Amino acid sequence: MPQKSQAQTTPDIPLWGPFLTKDNNPFFGAMGIPGEHMKTFLEYQIELLDFARQRFEKDIEFIERLINTQETTDVVTGLSEFYQEAADDYTKECLKMTDIGSRMTQKVFEQVQDAGEDKKQKPKRRIPAAA
Repeated sequence: MPQKSQAQTTPDIPLWGPFLTKDNNPFFGAMGIPGEHMKTFLEYQIELLDFARQRFEKDIEFIERLINTQETTDVVTGLSEFYQEAADDYTKECLKMTDIGSRMTQKVFEQVQDAGEDKKQKPKRRIPAAA
């Protein structure tokens, strides 16, 4: 009487999902996404530090102008201009931060998509049945 094969095929959705690599080692595949996160985090930090330095320099200049102002109308005009410029600067900075986040999201999406396409091309592995 012929014996049944005790091996079975893997399901269509693998346990490790998009993290399998050419070597079928999920740990190497999973490192790409956190690497992009760390790189993006550092880009955010650099951008924020540059922005803070520039804003602080403008704040100091404004305080110096305010100290040297003699007329009340100049103070009100100076405050209005300062807040308008600050609002513009913060708006521009928000756009920069959004751009950094969008680029990271696109890179991670492409990594996951590439890993998924790579997995589709691999033949299904056989898993030995439990004893």
